[in-house]
Amino acid sequence: MKRMEPFCFVHAADLHLGTPFRWLALRQPWLMERLQQATYRAWERIVDLAIAHQAAFVTLGGDLFDTADRNLIAQQRFYDGVHRLGEAGIPVFAVAGNHDPLDAQRPRLKPPENLTIFPSGHVASFPVLLDQRELAQIYGISYPSRFVADNYASRFHRQDSAPFAVALLHTNVGGDPAHENDAPCRLDDLLREPFDCWALGHIHAHRTLHEAAPLVCYPGNPQGRDFGESGDRGCLLIRVDEAGIPHPSFVAVDDVRFLQERITLPGQADETSLNEALLAAKQALRRQAGVDRRTRGCVARLTVEGGAEVAALQDEAVQAEVLQWLRDGEAERPDFVYIEQILPNVRPEALATPDPHGFSGALLQMAEAIAADPEARTALLEAITAELTATRSAHVRLLRERLPEVIATLPPTWLQQSARRALRRLLEEDDADR
Repeated sequence: MKRMEPFCFVHAADLHLGTPFRWLALRQPWLMERLQQATYRAWERIVDLAIAHQAAFVTLGGDLFDTADRNLIAQQRFYDGVHRLGEAGIPVFAVAGNHDPLDAQRPRLKPPENLTIFPSGHVASFPVLLDQRELAQIYGISYPSRFVADNYASRFHRQDSAPFAVALLHTNVGGDPAHENDAPCRLDDLLREPFDCWALGHIHAHRTLHEAAPLVCYPGNPQGRDFGESGDRGCLLIRVDEAGIPHPSFVAVDDVRFLQERITLPGQADETSLNEALLAAKQALRRQAGVDRRTRGCVARLTVEGGAEVAALQDEAVQAEVLQWLRDGEAERPDFVYIEQILPNVRPEALATPDPHGFSGALLQMAEAIAADPEARTALLEAITAELTATRSAHVRLLRERLPEVIATLPPTWLQQSARRALRRLLEEDDADR
């Protein structure tokens, strides 16, 4: 068994520095400012973590920037963090991913000396030295352009005698359908070579695909960007023991957290108990966001299940008033809770029964039939996607990619509720025309 000096390193990926959060940022100026700083603050916390634990090095698994142009502010903020790591004697190794390929336009800023960006075209390796002794060897390859169809994992071959070897790769292992199938590979491809750790990027969720010999891990992105990336987000602090075995620990570093909460009201609830439940849920979300004693904001959605008192929230004007009340005073708090939306889930017995033989009854029966049939739901989703595919708008393309995740977060009765809202609007328009 090999013996080596224990050390630790930090692995992060998918920083997406400079994410604009346009879909939320336009709603409130104060929220825009906080969200625009969120990816940068997450990066600063990664730097703080590495310095606090005297990490031997930091690895970054691609998509450091959100867009290929790598805007000047994003690059400067990234370099500021790398400089801080350099002052602490910590080298940084990074690969370019599909959002920031090497052929992208970039500002003319001189990179810090402690930053190594791996080349494209071939797998390169660089040593990590400690007191003139080789502590580890880092292997990696960058994306030359936006999309990579090749299996880059097959190009990695450990050839050195370093005590510890890390393979750094931006890849979709196993063809995760929620992400673009860039540099696709299988887990078996990663297990063939005798690396000690595969430090991966591209999948925006913390996953350990293989625990040891080698460790194969995704840290996920350090800052969630929408409700498809709910919950804690962070990086990995990986401790390597005397036997050269890596032990990863997930550390949350996000500055604004996306959360979803469900409220179920009792059968005899009224408007007062509804409002009390909404306030209690907001405070619970604040505690949940700061569970690790970090001060962070929270953007949340509330699903509320109940009877007639919840049915009133289906009215847009009523919900807007309730949301304004819940948001009052949050702009001044560093640990703000911004309720983005309330999703009312009205119990069937509380809904008015339409004429079963008329248009309204037929529409609701169709909605209930689709909701109960997985194949019908899939067909509906495909039909919606086909409609969106015909539109060239970048925002619509993003919606198309996120549509399955969005629908998965909706309440079970979303089809029925959507049908009832459509009927209500038709009736309102009919009344207006008379």
